[in-house]
Amino acid sequence: MSTETPKPGVYYDVPFTDYLRWQAVSQSMLKPYAVSARTGRYNELHPKEATKSQVLGDAADAAVFHPSRFDAEYVSRPDFPGHHNSNAYKSAVAEWDAMHTESVIMTADEHASAVAIRDAIREHDLARHVIFESAGKSQVSIVWRDEKTGLLCKGRPDRICMLAHEEIAGAACVDLKSSKSPLPGRVRFDREIWTYDYAFQQAFYRMGLNTVASPTERHAVIVAVGNVEPYEVAVHALPESYMEAAARSVRMMLDQYADWKSRQQWPFGCEHLNIVECPKWYGMDSKDYQMEEE
Repeated sequence: MSTETPKPGVYYDVPFTDYLRWQAVSQSMLKPYAVSARTGRYNELHPKEATKSQVLGDAADAAVFHPSRFDAEYVSRPDFPGHHNSNAYKSAVAEWDAMHTESVIMTADEHASAVAIRDAIREHDLARHVIFESAGKSQVSIVWRDEKTGLLCKGRPDRICMLAHEEIAGAACVDLKSSKSPLPGRVRFDREIWTYDYAFQQAFYRMGLNTVASPTERHAVIVAVGNVEPYEVAVHALPESYMEAAARSVRMMLDQYADWKSRQQWPFGCEHLNIVECPKWYGMDSKDYQMEEE
């Protein structure tokens, strides 16, 4: 497929590298604009290199959704003998890497983790149904024109499917996330949902799907998998109240971005004098502070 941005529609089997070249607004591009126009614009013009956790996440996606591509493209670098700071070791690594420039190079542990994530999903009844057994398509690329702003947008949910499990049934938009704490709980994955605003991502995908496909109610589902042993797995469904709030955030950010773009003005996040509020506890001795807390 051409790497030129296609017309609005739903596209299957598009390589991720081609999708990245499509010139359209994505949720990952839009999120930094929530901090400020200046921050968003800088991030848009200066994309960051992938972190180790992101590389592992991409590898896990490939292992889960495209096992043949994972086997062909992701290679595990041997653990060469010698101290890692020695010239002999560095020379051996450089020589080996030069022979695998067309591959994604991982350490043996990273490669093993990607495979373990895939195997853990297969062992988990609900996650296996959502990712492997439900009727649907994985790694779907969507392009749509936002009717209000005219912005061309794109999204790539990990899976759109019809679920038929006793705990959850109906149309669903699914994302796979690797995490250190995939299990439910206030200080576990629940916090990551808030911290990384996964609902915003899901709401953005829903907007696209409902624009280019028949509008329907879709469960917003996240399959979270531990990226370290013992590779715990949990399936999380986001409540509609949360998704409605996220949809309002998406609408607001698209409108704001369109306004900044039309004027080619990217203001600072704070252009007025900020008067800092003094917290109640400041200046109290320990006894007074304890009384205040009680």
